Amino acid sequence: MFYALAKRFSSNKPKRFYPIMIVTVAVGYGLSFMGFKELVSIMYPLLGYIGFLMLIILALAWIKERTNIKSEKYLRRKMIRLISKKYDDEQEYTKKDKEKFNQLGEDSIVDAQNIKSDIKELLKDELSENNK
Repeated sequence: MFYALAKRFSSNKPKRFYPIMIVTVAVGYGLSFMGFKELVSIMYPLLGYIGFLMLIILALAWIKERTNIKSEKYLRRKMIRLISKKYDDEQEYTKKDKEKFNQLGEDSIVDAQNIKSDIKELLKDELSENNK
């Protein structure tokens, strides 16, 4: 556990790994002299309260960003509908559709190239599964 904790806290700065590892192990070693019963009686409720606090923070963030999530979902569905015309022989994929697809990619909160390539891959995979 100390290794994972030190690795996470030093992810951006690898040179900080060893000092963080040494400090966390020293703190853990010191706490081990408290006794298991006392340690659990303090840490168990503390971790429960922290978990409850994290749930509240996540719920508030979801409520705050709900409209952005809905608009992003609408944008992605529209992109899927537009690009599906390109792979459907019965529909015409016009220059206007291509421009709209590119504009929707730019409007997305995700990197434009990533979202466009992911949607194209998704549609290709879906079409290949339907052809099986």
